[in-house]
Amino acid sequence: MPELASPPRAAPALAIEGLSYAYPTAIAPRRLLPPDGGVKVDRALRGVSLTLGAGEFALLAGRSASGKSTLLRAACGLAPHFHGGEIEGSVHVAGLDAIASGPGDLAAVVGYVAQDPETQVVSTTVAAEIELPLEMRGEPAASRARAVEEVALALAIPHLLDRTVDTLSGGELQRVALAAALVTRPKLVLLDEPTSQLDPVAGDELIWLLRRLNEEWGVTILLAEHRLERCLAAADRVVAMDAGSIAFNGPPRDFQAWAQQADAALETPAARLFSLAGIEPLPVGVRDARDILRGRGVLFFAPPSRGEKQARRRKTQHATGTPDPVLTPRLPKHGTCGSSSARRTPHEMRCGEST
Repeated sequence: MPELASPPRAAPALAIEGLSYAYPTAIAPRRLLPPDGGVKVDRALRGVSLTLGAGEFALLAGRSASGKSTLLRAACGLAPHFHGGEIEGSVHVAGLDAIASGPGDLAAVVGYVAQDPETQVVSTTVAAEIELPLEMRGEPAASRARAVEEVALALAIPHLLDRTVDTLSGGELQRVALAAALVTRPKLVLLDEPTSQLDPVAGDELIWLLRRLNEEWGVTILLAEHRLERCLAAADRVVAMDAGSIAFNGPPRDFQAWAQQADAALETPAARLFSLAGIEPLPVGVRDARDILRGRGVLFFAPPSRGEKQARRRKTQHATGTPDPVLTPRLPKHGTCGSSSARRTPHEMRCGEST
């Protein structure tokens, strides 16, 4: 019986081999060259090799000026197509040569969200901004409308479609920029410090939104970020840059141990606390830290469950007949608030109750 041929293996979402890059401003003019005629070049990337499989969520770490942003620009073709400069090596996105291919071809397979979304928003309304990549590709109107609606629902921003971009908050603008990057359903999405202008709550929401899209849509994500403590738990892999080269490439927990020895500036606060306390392994997130402490039998405060709250309330009522009020809020006097609810009798909150 003849052997069945194995199905062709899908191309990796990102394949970089021996990549070196220098910006035009880093190349010395000929009049400043040394007497031997050699070319003086300050390279932003030095011999970088990296492969990301389909559906991976990778975190790009490193100090400032370590090469994170440049690597993202090279992965989407901005370097050298937009920035110019000298480039060596190879970059392939979903099998497409990012150096030889033009921006139009690359836009179909890779999306990019800059650190400051205001610099890449060019349309007046949210709907027009999200639709623009499809319009530039010549997609029919019905297909564009359907794709815009789908990505808006996925990012929970359908209520923003009719808004003008100059009325959006930082978090809303970040989601619009992400929607524009996702509307073509690319294989790879690159994000350069997307939480830098967001408060902690909005930043956490964005990271886990990216994780959900990564799992549900199968899109590969490469995320450069300084606030590692909010990203490590969502990542499958961490790639750490140092002076334009990859210094670490591995799982988040191994990264914590590496950072402790190689570069303490990249160590998260929780990992530093565990290290000082002599507790191992180092956690990659809050939930992981709780599990580690629970496994070691370390007592820590945990909020009472709903059943425990009800048991406390019944015990108090049985002992005293009626629970003592613990909070009696003062409401505004009559006429100071337009809502009729403000003129109701103050409500007493008792032990174990919640609103």
